[in-house]
Amino acid sequence: SRPLREIVDEVRKLVDSGFKEVVLTGANIGCYDDGGQRLVTLLEAVDRIPGLARFRISSIELSTVEREVIDFMAGSPRFCRFLHLPLQSGDDMVLAAMRRRYTTARYRNLVEYAVGKLGAVGLGADVIAGFPGEDVDSFERTRAFIVSLPLSHLHVFEYSIRPGTDAAEMRPHVPAIEKKRRVAELIQIGRTAKAAFAHNLIGRTVSVLIEDTSTPGQGIGWAGEYIRTRVSGPGLAPNRIVSVRPRAFDEAAEVLMSVAEE
Repeated sequence: SRPLREIVDEVRKLVDSGFKEVVLTGANIGCYDDGGQRLVTLLEAVDRIPGLARFRISSIELSTVEREVIDFMAGSPRFCRFLHLPLQSGDDMVLAAMRRRYTTARYRNLVEYAVGKLGAVGLGADVIAGFPGEDVDSFERTRAFIVSLPLSHLHVFEYSIRPGTDAAEMRPHVPAIEKKRRVAELIQIGRTAKAAFAHNLIGRTVSVLIEDTSTPGQGIGWAGEYIRTRVSGPGLAPNRIVSVRPRAFDEAAEVLMSVAEE
């Protein structure tokens, strides 16, 4: 783990250079530890940096400090309301074969905890389709589990063999055509989940960091909840954060439509 002070200094330099948002990322960030200073201590230090408009973290693994992070998020107006919680499978037998340190029950409890604390929070998940041994019933349990969760993003991956791994020796392997079918089904479920979450934001005030203003009178950026948003209004410019009230969701483009508030 990088020293906390080094990270804070880097963020401060980025802010001084004009950046409005930073993302703290890395491998297994939930296990961050700098001499007893854990991830939430780092988040608190970043939150105190003058001039930083908002910040995010990348995916955080279950069985680390996810509840502490949610508690901190609930009290920080600058910590974006989005959590990426790796799932991989919605079937406990497949999770055990993957040697994951959580169950679907634990995952659901965490999602419910996040929603209870934060309300309209963006929730992302990864899922792997076609892991060795994932039969039709296992996939159906995964499909049903994902549908039952209030997710806003679903990253779907097709299992591929990596020589030298234990999974490569597991049997049976799922036929390629079936893996592709499962991937397609999960991708569609993810699109439906994103649309449902986006519609839930209509009429609420959200903040958007504008990134692109190539179309006159319009800006494209990302809401704090990690939904791509198109903003109409005067004076829009890249690197400007505006408050908006989304009025519609374009499902084909997967973008919220909104007007900048005065």
